[in-house]
Amino acid sequence: MTPGQIIALIRDTAVVTALGFLLWLVYRGGEDRIKASDLKDLQKQIQDQAKIEDAWHQEATDANIKLQNTMAAINAAPVVVHDWVRQPACLSESVLPAATGQAGPPRPDAAGVQPKRGGDAQADRRDGIVAEFKARWATELATCQSFLDQWP
Repeated sequence: MTPGQIIALIRDTAVVTALGFLLWLVYRGGEDRIKASDLKDLQKQIQDQAKIEDAWHQEATDANIKLQNTMAAINAAPVVVHDWVRQPACLSESVLPAATGQAGPPRPDAAGVQPKRGGDAQADRRDGIVAEFKARWATELATCQSFLDQWP
């Protein structure tokens, strides 16, 4: 072996070794290196997230229970229907039908509401009450109707 061949062999060996080392670095650099401290931090983060999720589930459960209690309270409350409606002065037991379904004699101040012969006395009284209501609130009804007529 000549000295030129020895130098070429050493050079080639250095080049092959350098390429091997470079490939090893690239290979090892692409791996995920997991350290024990990283695992501990990850485990702590997972535990914290589990606590937060448990708190969210507890809040949702409490909100559902509160909603059910509120709905039960609303449904259990006595229903007051139209306690704000004023009855016209013309209504009394003598104008409205008696408990047995028979009408009493009409009052003289019942705005001239008289049952017609052969007709439905209760419907006639109802028509009279509606007519009296319309007469009493005619201007307000006209105002509302004008607003409704202007509506697109």
